[in-house]
Amino acid sequence: MDLRKFNGSKKGENRNAGRKPKATELAIIEKLSPLDEIALQALEKGVKAGDYNFVKLYFEYRFSKPKAIPEQEKQVIKVKFVRQ
Repeated sequence: MDLRKFNGSKKGENRNAGRKPKATELAIIEKLSPLDEIALQALEKGVKAGDYNFVKLYFEYRFSKPKAIPEQEKQVIKVKFVRQ
């Protein structure tokens, strides 16, 4: 039985899906800005301690995350041509 009609949404309603408004993003950034120095100090302590997670985070932001390249399997097919 298809129960989608009972999921609580109304037709045409998107239930706040998608990206948040830019104003909301800016408000969050402004709230967190005073903590920038504290966060950098904590990151510095973690990197100096050699904690893997801190070092990984540092390198991802400093040198960007490497692109994931999927493995490609190569198949060699031998075809024999017969002349008539």
